[in-house]
Amino acid sequence: NLLPRSDTLQYAGFILPTYRRKVSAAKIGFNHKKFGIEISALKAKDDQSYQEDIPDSLISRILPEENFVLGIKLDVGISKYVRFGVNTAGSIITDNLYADTLALDPQLQNIAEQFVEPNKSTRASWAGDTYLRVNYKGVMLGAKIKRVEPNYRTLGIYSLNDDYQNYTLDTRFTLFSRKLSLGGSFGVQKNN
Repeated sequence: NLLPRSDTLQYAGFILPTYRRKVSAAKIGFNHKKFGIEISALKAKDDQSYQEDIPDSLISRILPEENFVLGIKLDVGISKYVRFGVNTAGSIITDNLYADTLALDPQLQNIAEQFVEPNKSTRASWAGDTYLRVNYKGVMLGAKIKRVEPNYRTLGIYSLNDDYQNYTLDTRFTLFSRKLSLGGSFGVQKNN
C-alpha cells in the first residue's frame, strides 16, 4: 500500500502506517478500426501478518482490506460516421478482513471465495460510462452518461469520487480547411 489514505486534520498530515498490500492485475484486449474490446482484472489483498508499526491507538482504524475488480471496455463503429462505447467495472471489496464471516449458501460461498474472502464488511458496486458519437465532415457531436454508485471503491484507484451521475453533450468542429479546431462540452452532474 504505497499511498495510504490519511486525514490531514486528524493525523496532522503524517503518512499513516499500513499493511503490506499485494496487487495483481491483468488486461487483455483486441482493437480494430471498427471494433475494440478490453477486459481487465485486479486483485488486491493486505497481508494481515505484516503491520508496519501500527500503534495501538490506530489499530481499530487501520484495517486490512481485500478487493477484486473486473472491467470491460467496448468500442464499436456502428457505421462510417457513428461510434458507440461502454466502459464499466464491478468491484467487490472487503473493508475489514477481521470482520465476522457470513453464512452463505455453499455454492455461492465457493464462487465468492474465488475472488475475495466474504465477510460482513464485503460489498459489491459498479461504475461506468457509455457514449455515442457522430462524426461527419469535420463535425463531431457526442453524448455521454457516466455513473458511479454510492460507496463504489477500489484499491486500484487512490482517490475516486462516488455517488454521482453525469450527463454530457460535446461537440468539435474544424474551420479553414481543418487548420482550426474548436470544441466544447456541456454537462450536468447530479447525486445518485
